[in-house]
Amino acid sequence: MQGTPAVVTIDGKDILVTPAGLVVAATDGRVLANAKFRLSYNSPLVHDGVVYAHESGDVKALRLPKSLDSPFELDLLWKARGSRGDRMSSALYHNGLVFSVTRHGIVDAFDASTGDVVYRKRLPGQGAAYSSATLAGEFIFFGKASGDAIFVRVGREYKIVAENEVDPFRSTPIFKDQRMYLRTNDHLYCIQNK
Repeated sequence: MQGTPAVVTIDGKDILVTPAGLVVAATDGRVLANAKFRLSYNSPLVHDGVVYAHESGDVKALRLPKSLDSPFELDLLWKARGSRGDRMSSALYHNGLVFSVTRHGIVDAFDASTGDVVYRKRLPGQGAAYSSATLAGEFIFFGKASGDAIFVRVGREYKIVAENEVDPFRSTPIFKDQRMYLRTNDHLYCIQNK
């Protein structure tokens, strides 16, 4: 397990949703529930009380309870067939869609409320995809370890708007104002939109 737990607040208490599928009280480490998923490298995504778990081949959406009263159980909203293969990167939620990419560069876009596949496409370029899908204004950044930086327009249609190449990298960039900060294997880049 190499993913990072997601932190949510229920009844004013911090709760951790771990990549191993456990829901844990942050204050005392008490296991509240087993969400019945197991992620290998990526982190669970939590948005508006729903946990999205991208396993190899399966994607699950589970609703967290609104209170800590017993019994503490998660409701399975949907389960969908995702692209097979490890997911080194974590998913992104935006405007009712969930985006993720496998290590082999297959992008899955799901409708967050139904689990329907909106599109499934292979990213251009060489190498594995380790960077997490990252929102940059109206675009989603996807990266490949070979140095390929791909920007796709957010929406229900897969439309590449830019492809660039930098040094090889495995990191996830940070977008702030009109700048992108990207750590490659050898350099730290600051790229500004004019």
